[in-house]
Amino acid sequence: MLKYLTKQAMLQVLDYVQQSKENFDKDQILLYKKMQEYKKQVYQDSRLSLNGPNGSPSGDSAHPFSRISNEVVDVVKESAANGKVF
Repeated sequence: MLKYLTKQAMLQVLDYVQQSKENFDKDQILLYKKMQEYKKQVYQDSRLSLNGPNGSPSGDSAHPFSRISNEVVDVVKESAANGKVF
């Protein structure tokens, strides 16, 4: 079937694929930023709930995220940089 595609049709397919990749990359970056904002908000909320409205003066409160969540963020960043879908 591919031998019957015209040059124009192949160019349209390649253009569509490129646009899809660019949109995917933008979506991955947006998702990463939203995840960072969510983590920041949860961290601030946890500080308030653990230490009261003034927080810990020494800044030694427990961090609410495990190492696994950081690994997930790293995978998303790498995936977005490489344009891969996981």
